[in-house]
Amino acid sequence: MDYHVSVVGLEPGKINDHEIQRQDMSNRKILIVEDDAAIREGLRYALELEGYEVSTAIHGKDGLEQLAKGPSPCLILLDLMMPVMNGWQFIDALGKDIVLANIPVVLVTAFSDQAKGLNTKGIIKKPIDLVVLLQMVKKCCLSN
Repeated sequence: MDYHVSVVGLEPGKINDHEIQRQDMSNRKILIVEDDAAIREGLRYALELEGYEVSTAIHGKDGLEQLAKGPSPCLILLDLMMPVMNGWQFIDALGKDIVLANIPVVLVTAFSDQAKGLNTKGIIKKPIDLVVLLQMVKKCCLSN
């Protein structure tokens, strides 16, 4: 079993022994589906610093194509308002696929009021609170 040392609040490689956490690395893949490049790349950077393997998609259709390429992520971070295929359409398509339907989805959106009733593990409202996001990601990936 592979393990990763995650240090809370510090840069990678700088170890502060009272804050070290050992985490199972068996599934730390995350898919970010977000059309805003600055948000998408900022999330990627933050998650990679935490030891996650991140792939990105610029809209829902691109996200489904990424998922078809293989192994399923432990979590999908999904925006709702996107061109080509929006988040609602993406969740609908995901739910129709017997393999993909079990992947947890957390919405990252400015439209949290419109997200109620969707089959997701949670909603992170924009502007993003990185601490809240990382806690949600950890919870979803460790329980999956």
